[in-house]
Amino acid sequence: MESRSFRISVIFLCLVGVVPIGRAHGGTYVIGGKALPWKEAVWDEADPDAAVGVIEFERRPGWILPVEIDTAENIASKIFERGGGVSVPNVPLSREEKDALVGIVNGDPAVAFERKSTPAKKVNSYGILLDIDLGARLGVDRIRFFPRMSEKYPYSEYFMRAYELYLNDGLELTEEGNPIYHLAVREEKNTEPVVDVRFPLQYVRYIRIKSITEASWEIDEVQVFGAGFVPTATYISKVFDLGDAAIFGRIWWHQKKVGTPSKSKVIVRTRTGTDDTPLVYYRKLAWGEEVEVSKEEYYRLDPDEQGEIRYFAKDGSEVSKKVYYSLPPEERGEVKYYRTGGEVPFDREGLPITKAMYDTLSLKGRIELDRENWSSWSSPYDYREGGVFIVSPCPRRYFQFRIDFESRDLDAAGMVDSIAFQFFVPPIARRIVAEISPRKVVAGEPTRFTYAVRPTIREGVDTGFDRLEILTPVKVDTVEVVRIDGDEVKFEVVEVDHDHFTVGFPKVTSDRLVEVVFRCEVLRYGTTFLARAFDSAAEEVKQPVVAGDATSEIDTDDISVHTALGGALIRKLEVRPDPFIPGSADATRISWDLLQLTRPVPFYVDIYDISGRLVRRFQGRGKSGTYFKEWDGRCGGKLVPPGVYIVRVRVETDSGREEKFRTLTLVY
Repeated sequence: MESRSFRISVIFLCLVGVVPIGRAHGGTYVIGGKALPWKEAVWDEADPDAAVGVIEFERRPGWILPVEIDTAENIASKIFERGGGVSVPNVPLSREEKDALVGIVNGDPAVAFERKSTPAKKVNSYGILLDIDLGARLGVDRIRFFPRMSEKYPYSEYFMRAYELYLNDGLELTEEGNPIYHLAVREEKNTEPVVDVRFPLQYVRYIRIKSITEASWEIDEVQVFGAGFVPTATYISKVFDLGDAAIFGRIWWHQKKVGTPSKSKVIVRTRTGTDDTPLVYYRKLAWGEEVEVSKEEYYRLDPDEQGEIRYFAKDGSEVSKKVYYSLPPEERGEVKYYRTGGEVPFDREGLPITKAMYDTLSLKGRIELDRENWSSWSSPYDYREGGVFIVSPCPRRYFQFRIDFESRDLDAAGMVDSIAFQFFVPPIARRIVAEISPRKVVAGEPTRFTYAVRPTIREGVDTGFDRLEILTPVKVDTVEVVRIDGDEVKFEVVEVDHDHFTVGFPKVTSDRLVEVVFRCEVLRYGTTFLARAFDSAAEEVKQPVVAGDATSEIDTDDISVHTALGGALIRKLEVRPDPFIPGSADATRISWDLLQLTRPVPFYVDIYDISGRLVRRFQGRGKSGTYFKEWDGRCGGKLVPPGVYIVRVRVETDSGREEKFRTLTLVY
């Protein structure tokens, strides 16, 4: 597989500045702007779920953005470039007729799609459907079609004398994915060779022209015009080969918006892999061809794809099934299973099929995402100055990103000048697995946890670590002990924050078990204690752990914990200071915990005087976590009278309402 990986590696060496960080080396790869041109970094393989073909590279040098339609451009001329097509779904066509369909959108004046009768042959022209898929949702306001009318092809009298024109915006589809068309125009007495239909600018993807005439006709060309930005477009980068398994740092990009900013989005995602292509290519087996498969795969095949099963003695000779099972177990050899139909992801020599091989196949099979060796696309990253940490699995050698542009308005679009990502090689460890105990806890009660971590470290290659950062649902109560291979070691609590803590210990440079014992509360079912290991000499290089079997002493193989479902939703409602003297402090803080909530729900903080009159209300949305609001003792900008006030926190969920109360005294 020299091809892709080699080419990208050459570009990589030219453009990436490598900086030593401890024993690791860090690099930043920049695409776009004045660095590697966007076109040179685009992926040359088709991702099944991407809206490609509608990215503009030339309009603003160094930038990419969705295509904006030129009002003078015939949109139909690039149908096939965008992945669209032309078809007649209700009558069978000859090869010549299918070729002629291509001619009605490619500008060839010599080719027309015809429905003409002759004295020798009657051709049905009534009810013929001509379907056009533009390949993307585009802003359209004009459609033209006409017969050949040149001096060489003078067929202007064969225009369509009655027709219906239907449109679909690309979103309204049947369960099978077929467009639901809506009638835009019906013309029963057309007298013009050039049909020119204009309508308000709107999103269109599918066009249907229906003949409602029995007279002969032909269509030389269908032209489509419009304006505005395409509503969806996707840029997918090439696969970057980082030379070795790498840890990823931050990703950041520079973006701008055209039109109303709230009506467009720029969505950035990443994925990582252990081989150089995220796709698996299949070939169809030729008639009579037989390939060996595993026993497990054999019994998952459809019966008509199951081939023979062959039995072999210990000496390698093939025997019948009856003879095989009559042999003593120690004299039995292999049993081989074969398939005779369907598709396989390797060639006749058993090598994985590459894109180049796939393109030469006469019997092409499907193309699938490689879910075994590649991660799924990450969740969208937030757009922040300074970037955000890459969340795709690592360490991985191969990296890819995608940028999706979305718009809800024809005049709005996002654009990206450049994008950059950090990586560090070698990693801290080849792999770090972790598990936590206990698995089941009581929500809201401090629990003593043991967090076990075991790395797989290539001695002399990977850097090792002396810090572990553990993410927690609330501020950790205490860190009690750290053990390495069962022995307590000296440790320090380097940092404690409301959602994580970091502990330091003697450096681990081999496959040793590290255990951290701490006390913390859990607020909801399914809380996951993520963690990242790093070396104090290179704090920006952090490697996430993965759930797995770190030690036989803990049988969870997981880093999430469960609580009993049900119970209170509001806990620890506190008001401090109380009494509150306005002027002596800026405000009194009202704080509380929400439990057992996996998605945001509405909450309200109401403050009443002793008569029950509402004097102040705060509201918001939240899921499990700790929240607070501050009150300065004012209502409508004026200080309220001294006295006793009632604080109520209320939360509303699908199952009902819960509320808790506290009193607050104001004194002057």
